[in-house]
Amino acid sequence: MQTFRDHDSIMMLQAVSTTPRTAQELSGNTGIPLSSVYRKLAALRKVGLVYLKSSEISGGKKRDFFSSAVNEIRVVIDKEGIVLDLVPTEGYAERAQPGVIGISGPRFSGSWSLAVKDATSSG
Repeated sequence: MQTFRDHDSIMMLQAVSTTPRTAQELSGNTGIPLSSVYRKLAALRKVGLVYLKSSEISGGKKRDFFSSAVNEIRVVIDKEGIVLDLVPTEGYAERAQPGVIGISGPRFSGSWSLAVKDATSSG
């Protein structure tokens, strides 16, 4: 999954794991340009790792607050490959859209096969 190889996306996921944040806050806290924050938020939302928790109007402008959809990510490596077991944050499973990482009950049931790159290889 490309998201886990992108340092900026990981920083953003960590930043929204404890407190919902706006794109502007994410940009200011991480140093990631705002346009990149929006693009990465869209990718994180598409795979179900981040969701729009709330919106508010302040000073005539809409502010969207994003939060982590996962509380814990467990990595299992076995003869079948690498499997990610995603534990959603409290209340997220009920809000999730069907088909987003195959949510079933209180846990994500989907898994991904990841291409693991040897850290000693170039490119």
